[in-house]
Amino acid sequence: MVQSLPDADPSEGHVVLDVADGAPYGFLRGAAGIMAADLARLPATGITPVIGGDAHVGNFGFYASPEQQLVLDINDFDEAHPGSWEWDLRRLSASVWVSGRENGADEDACEEAVAACCAAYRDELWELFEQPLLDRSFRRLDRKQLHDLAQTKSLRKQIKKASTRARSRTSDRALPRFTEDRGADRRIVEEPPLITRLNDEQQERLAEGLDRYLLTLAPHWRRVVGGYTLIDVAHNVVGVGSVGLRAYVALLEGSSPDDVIFLQLKQARRSVVAPFVHGESPRHDHQGERVVEYQPALQTVRGPVRAKGHARTSGASMIVGYIGRSDKVDAALCRFARDDADQTERDHEALVKAAAAGRIDAEYGI
Repeated sequence: MVQSLPDADPSEGHVVLDVADGAPYGFLRGAAGIMAADLARLPATGITPVIGGDAHVGNFGFYASPEQQLVLDINDFDEAHPGSWEWDLRRLSASVWVSGRENGADEDACEEAVAACCAAYRDELWELFEQPLLDRSFRRLDRKQLHDLAQTKSLRKQIKKASTRARSRTSDRALPRFTEDRGADRRIVEEPPLITRLNDEQQERLAEGLDRYLLTLAPHWRRVVGGYTLIDVAHNVVGVGSVGLRAYVALLEGSSPDDVIFLQLKQARRSVVAPFVHGESPRHDHQGERVVEYQPALQTVRGPVRAKGHARTSGASMIVGYIGRSDKVDAALCRFARDDADQTERDHEALVKAAAAGRIDAEYGI
């Protein structure tokens, strides 16, 4: 589905919003703001570490560590902000139930998956609670550890498949797919409405922004990245929750035509959880700075990733003191996840009907 959003950049026309003709899980992914408003009305402990703010299952995946080891972790920080730890766990639990239904799991299987997720969070949090603060910062879950933890052959097969796919997502592999040669020049291929060209003024402003970005890097990386030359830049619609925001992809060339990197430039707005923590007064003047500040507080994780992020940024003792060692929290979150999955399906159905009735502008078949 493609919908015009009133707060989108008018020069960018329609933007992709894959919820109305998709599935309820697609709606959940794009509704972080709606869910934040719902969660803020629920009882909470008042313990507020840095949270992901959009902790659905699709926002976790493999990435390369600075040592080029493949690790599993949260990979989206657009909504990162101090907030109630329960908000992350509730959104994660609900997404497990919704995605389980979408993949054909029955209610018992969904409940079992949510309970296992919550139990793993609790167990890991207790383990981290007993570790020195510095040790918590270096805990991570790499591909081998994840493979060893898998209890079934089919799961180990899926882990191998996902890690292999992640290793193939490199700039040199993407070069033939997303670019084309134009004589002596290489350009990013247009794929309207997802990838579109910029005018000369926009390209110049983005080039200036990249120059300023270079000055924010550590000296070593400033020298490395500074060795690359900007070749092309284009507007690129990304994600679901980021629809309507400015996002660009830049192609840079190094020592040879095959030595390339793609950089993503993305507009950052205020976190969806921020109004329910600080009201109308932003804690950060620059929202890009917020994302950069909170990313290292949440990433580089071993074990159940939400537990590690929460334990690093706030006293784990407060959270473990509340949840204890029983399964009461697991049971409560299972009830919440099932109810929220039902509500997500109703909301998604209402959106589909509104689009079909013409109450919102929608275009299908993109």
